[in-house]
Amino acid sequence: FNTSIGIAVRVDKFSDSSIDMYVRCFTKSDSWNEWLSVKEKLAIEIKKIDLSKDPINAKSIIGYLPEGAPSYSDMTVKSFLYFVGKMRGLKDELLEKRLEIMLKDINLYEVQNQIIETLSKGYKRRIGLAQAIIHDPDILILDEPTEGIQPSIIKIIKDVIVHVKEVKKTTIVLVEQYFDFVQDIADEVVIMDRGKVFKSGKVKILKDMKGPHCHL
Repeated sequence: FNTSIGIAVRVDKFSDSSIDMYVRCFTKSDSWNEWLSVKEKLAIEIKKIDLSKDPINAKSIIGYLPEGAPSYSDMTVKSFLYFVGKMRGLKDELLEKRLEIMLKDINLYEVQNQIIETLSKGYKRRIGLAQAIIHDPDILILDEPTEGIQPSIIKIIKDVIVHVKEVKKTTIVLVEQYFDFVQDIADEVVIMDRGKVFKSGKVKILKDMKGPHCHL
């Protein structure tokens, strides 16, 4: 498949896989052994950068929110986001500016000096989103960002994602179970069942499908 930002994925005779495998290949260094085992069958280019040949530059333009939004739980919110920003190559005034934007836009000001471990799941998910977009990535990969959080927090997260998509023109790859959330964000949807594509297409077309197995 291809996207407007320039992600190209080619799969040759690669069956019985899951979306989780694709996400790990894009983002996780600890899955490099898995990547090596399938790289002859799965080729990924990001803005014409070959992921297998130049993974650091390819991943530098990606933001990633893993399932569960893991972080360094013994750090404060502000110090964690500052650390991530520096790791992403932000410096001086730009780092301070992006940190300020994250705290403001994702409603983290009131907890910026609290230890992450003491916060609710909703706050932790927002912190995870902030670390994923602090460097203003071209591509944002979100793995079930709404899992286990209350509706009011889901709205905050959705509003931020929509802003990133529409204002920043970021390409978003969203892994999500709830179609109501997806339809407000996505232009196209791929529905997977046990590792295989069940349906794919424009959101409106899939939403209007008729039949006993087409309820979304």
